[in-house]
Amino acid sequence: MLIVERSTVTPWEAPSETGGGGRGSRCGRTSSRRRQARVSATMLLLCLPGALGWGRDGHRIVAEIASRHLTVKAREELNNLLKDERLPDVSTWADDVRNEAAYRWSAPLHYVNIPKDAEGYDAARDCPKGACVVEAVRKYRDVLADGKAAAPDRIEALKFLVHFVGDLHQPLHAGYAADRGGNDITVEFLGESMNLHALWDTGLLSRTGKMWPHYAEELHQRINEENRKAWSSTDPGVWATESYRLAVSHAYALPQDRRIGEAYYERNRPVIEDRLSAAGVRLALMINGALDPPPGDGAAGTKTPSDAGGRPAEPATPR
Repeated sequence: MLIVERSTVTPWEAPSETGGGGRGSRCGRTSSRRRQARVSATMLLLCLPGALGWGRDGHRIVAEIASRHLTVKAREELNNLLKDERLPDVSTWADDVRNEAAYRWSAPLHYVNIPKDAEGYDAARDCPKGACVVEAVRKYRDVLADGKAAAPDRIEALKFLVHFVGDLHQPLHAGYAADRGGNDITVEFLGESMNLHALWDTGLLSRTGKMWPHYAEELHQRINEENRKAWSSTDPGVWATESYRLAVSHAYALPQDRRIGEAYYERNRPVIEDRLSAAGVRLALMINGALDPPPGDGAAGTKTPSDAGGRPAEPATPR
């Protein structure tokens, strides 16, 4: 039976740059009772501790898009593993269990810290022990692809994979250690206080006012051959570099007083939609490569080395 190693790395160990993270109560004002109820529910999510990576709806969107791009064989294998569940159903499992005692080791696997002024992700510098989201994607993709692994291990690997691919496409999950990926940056969005990471996890996405199944369908319909070609990389190190650069150019691009509104939302909504769509397409590529590899190629199609370090090192003794 394959043993899934546990990491002893403590999440977000770096010192704070700006102090405690903000606690928002709303994304914005509205005269509609219905919208007020939806926004209040969103703000409940924004108040949850830690980094949730797109929130529940964002992860479900990624998983739904991925499910539309699976090969026939990969879909059959997936159904055999998940039984009565679908990809969107398991897409938030990794967040659901991360605070449980048995899974606290997984908390550092939801993000990667990249220093300011870096060109992008460097495995040797940013993830030397393999305990970050980039190397977690590689690891669990390989476990899923291992037909000799025990079914429970492959199912757990799939649940981690679907979630971590989504996390890695949220720009602030490849942000700065000094501010904990924006958790320690308080902004005022449309008159309400919240932390920057929460705004990107759920606030901006909720601002669209769309239900996740409809939004997933809309984004799926927009994906064309040019997009699929642009998103054809299966190297999570490349994805991390993309997210880091978007964090620098968009998420962290704040005015001095950190008061932002519709202009910030309109500028970054296309970024969010692009990252959700890319994550869905790439998740499908990962699953297809693991469950329906090319003949004679095993599962080598997606085993791309990272920018500077290849596979993660063996973690420390499990706890």
